[in-house]
Formats: sequence, structure tokens, C-alpha cells
Amino acid sequence: MSYTTLPENLDIIGETECLRPLTGSYFTSTGLGKIDRIFLSRDTFIDLRKFGRDWLDLETLAENLDKGIYGKFLGADLIILKNAEKDKVYCVKESKCFLINIKENPRYTASNLRFK
Repeated sequence: MSYTTLPENLDIIGETECLRPLTGSYFTSTGLGKIDRIFLSRDTFIDLRKFGRDWLDLETLAENLDKGIYGKFLGADLIILKNAEKDKVYCVKESKCFLINIKENPRYTASNLRFK
């Protein structure tokens, strides 16, 4: 199965807000138990790749990358959608979904970060 959009008929059982940067601790408090899939935008994936690397296992198999699966995050398939809303993360287990809305953090801006 190739993922291009969110699955239909998701039952959103909860929603929370978090401040940037997005890390693994937000995913463990969803109430879903072990999450099967995480759907997110490319921009949000950049946060996880930088600040969630302790929990991230990047995918290298071309067949999985073609399906949109870019790795595993806390054991869940990490799926990047081209048309996903920026700053929304959908944590899915079967047909149940927990939504994480990411808010800007004034301490986490391009001008405050120094990359070396």
C-alpha cells in the first residue's frame, strides 16, 4: 500500500497542542498505546529528524520509501504526506487517531538557533 493521503474514516479520539520542537514524549501520551502509523508533513518531519533522533530509525529500503514510509518512530511507521497540513501530526492505531497540533515556540525560531 502506498500512502498519498490520510486514510478515510479516522475516528479522532483526542487532540492536544504542543510547542516546537516536536519530540518523542508527545507521542507516548496519546492514550492509544502502541501507535501503528504517524502521518505528518515534510516540514514537521524535519523537526523530528533533528530533535527526535533518539527515537527515530530512518528507512533505507527503496520499496518502503516509494510507499511514503520514511522510517520508524517509537516503533510506528513514519509516513510523510505531500498534502498534509503543516504543524499537524496524526497518530493512528487501526482506525483511531490522536491529533497533535504544533504551535510556534518563541524560543525556537531560525534567528534564535545557531547551526554549526
